[in-house]
Amino acid sequence: MYWRNAILLKMILLFSIFISCSDKELDYCKMLELDQSFVNSDTTDLEKFNENRSKRKQLIKKNFNDIIEYSDQFGFPEMGNLNVSGIDSCRNWAVFITCFHIGQIEPQLFFEHETVEVLSREIQRGNLESSSLFTSLREGFRNHKFCESQKDFILQTLEKWNIRIEELPTIKFEHCHNKFKYI
Repeated sequence: MYWRNAILLKMILLFSIFISCSDKELDYCKMLELDQSFVNSDTTDLEKFNENRSKRKQLIKKNFNDIIEYSDQFGFPEMGNLNVSGIDSCRNWAVFITCFHIGQIEPQLFFEHETVEVLSREIQRGNLESSSLFTSLREGFRNHKFCESQKDFILQTLEKWNIRIEELPTIKFEHCHNKFKYI
């Protein structure tokens, strides 16, 4: 009887470890696949083009939120060389391209308080190099305007992340009723 309980306990323990490990990691290859879905440069059907563009933006934002939530719990995903293959390649490209596309479509997501908190902590812990955010932020500052009321917070955040502001495009601010404004 004792050995049955011991075996049952070991099986439960192994199963719970398996579940917790499998839940811990993001499916980076799937994220990368989703990022590249709904890419349609055919503008003959403008309605379909805009619908696909909207769907793609939602998937990219979901990927970004997943990365931030994962980082909050387990640390920022290790980003290595983009020239590797296999699972590491999926992880490296999924994280890089998600951040890059967020910079293009909705850079203010980098400056939400929870995101700033998570990314700042991960930079401080050494899990994320601030230079990894530079390209994404550069993209965001090229084509977006931010609310003047966020100016101090954004500039302080960039300083906290050791981002060289002088190497970025001029950050455009304007008075607005909403938190952020796009151009």
